[in-house]
Amino acid sequence: MPKGWPSTGLDPRGRFAKGNSPLGGNCGARPGVASLHFAAVRAGARDTRNKSKTEKNVPEEKATVQKRFTRQELLERKPGDDDGREHEWVTLSRALSKLGIMSRRQAMGTIWSGRVKVNGVVVKKHNVWVDLANDEIALDGKVLERQREYVYLALYKPVNVMTARFDRMGRKTIYDFLPDVGRWVFPVGRLDYDSEGLLILTDNGPLSQRIASPEHHVPKTYRVKVAGQVRDEDLQPLREGMDLKGYRTLPAKARIFRRNKSSTWVEITIVEGKNRQVRRMLGRVGYRVLRLVRVRVGPVKVTGLKPGQWRYLTREEVADLKKAAGLA
Repeated sequence: MPKGWPSTGLDPRGRFAKGNSPLGGNCGARPGVASLHFAAVRAGARDTRNKSKTEKNVPEEKATVQKRFTRQELLERKPGDDDGREHEWVTLSRALSKLGIMSRRQAMGTIWSGRVKVNGVVVKKHNVWVDLANDEIALDGKVLERQREYVYLALYKPVNVMTARFDRMGRKTIYDFLPDVGRWVFPVGRLDYDSEGLLILTDNGPLSQRIASPEHHVPKTYRVKVAGQVRDEDLQPLREGMDLKGYRTLPAKARIFRRNKSSTWVEITIVEGKNRQVRRMLGRVGYRVLRLVRVRVGPVKVTGLKPGQWRYLTREEVADLKKAAGLA
């Protein structure tokens, strides 16, 4: 029986052993009886049989402190319980990602294999809610702790590279171009397979969410090569906002950047990032995209990087990025 579980006369399979059932007789195989045990545990019931005098004299408050969550209680917890403490509720797979250990997809397999404990209890469900502010999460017996300082990288994602950890088709991913920084870093937003340019990677979850969210209006700038000669008036719908299959975009900045004989470079700045949004907006006004490069995210520029190259962000860039996201 796992440490911290009260003695209730249950056998290892969670059923009442012979002679120990509150209903009398051998109820070990009776369906639904185990639920009585969990109800009793939640109600604070204690088995005082076969206890020494020392155990009986332990104050009830002390015993409550020593008591840990049962597996069933962990599985049933949900965010929103107000007990006066600060909480940070995430799913268990998300927690391993935010702690900088591995991606969420990797975390699922690790959790299913029984290698993860929450408050001393093995949990094999990846979507169980855990509290990063208060829970103790362990992997292979080692308690996981948050890194005190975050990592921030800038990568020039080449064209025909996946913004993912793995690709089932064997295509290259952004992680083929990154160093081992000793922890899991994830991309802030995404770039399509056939797009290129600046990707910021970090293990700072709150900052990543703010940059990606349209609510905080962190600008992302793209330079787009389109076929033909673009007329400035054709870009006006982008500046005003336009409908894309039921979704109305926020107003964008758009200008002619450079003209060639058979194509035009357009610079577009948006504060959101819907799937293939820039391509769809230009397609809506009748232009075909030949090349798309993200050149800036907030104050961070891709300048100085070639496709496949990366660098650490400077302290000034990190400070400016936090300010742009409303975290400064």
